[in-house]
Amino acid sequence: AAAAPLAAWVMANLQYSTILEKIAPLEKVRTDLQKNLQKAEKQMEKISQGLVTVDQQVAELKRNFEVLMKEATTIKVDLEKEQDVIKVAGTLVDRLGGEFERWNQQIVVLEKELNQLGRFALLSAAFVTFLGNTSERVRQSSMDTWRSLCGVDE
Repeated sequence: AAAAPLAAWVMANLQYSTILEKIAPLEKVRTDLQKNLQKAEKQMEKISQGLVTVDQQVAELKRNFEVLMKEATTIKVDLEKEQDVIKVAGTLVDRLGGEFERWNQQIVVLEKELNQLGRFALLSAAFVTFLGNTSERVRQSSMDTWRSLCGVDE
């Protein structure tokens, strides 16, 4: 009877030992899983920090892109204005080119008339002096003769 508590204690220790033998591999698995969980949490923390860095870089790139797009739009508008100015200038140059041709032709005519001015003055003086009292037929005939002698076109 006195040994009954001791026997119960021994039996309890044997059951405890059996349970420990069964739990030991599970404890090792639990420890390994906790280590893996800690590693995974550390990796997730690093990845989260990397994502924050990537998000910051994306935000900076977006700001840069917006600035560049604004500049590109401004340049495009300025370019369109400059092209309009160039088009107007080209039209003006074309028109002035036509004026230049017209002026050159007019210069040729004026130089020709200037070269013949003395002859015309001579013909006019001769007409007034010699043909004032003559008929139209005599005037026409005399003027034709004098013009051919002076080398003047009609």
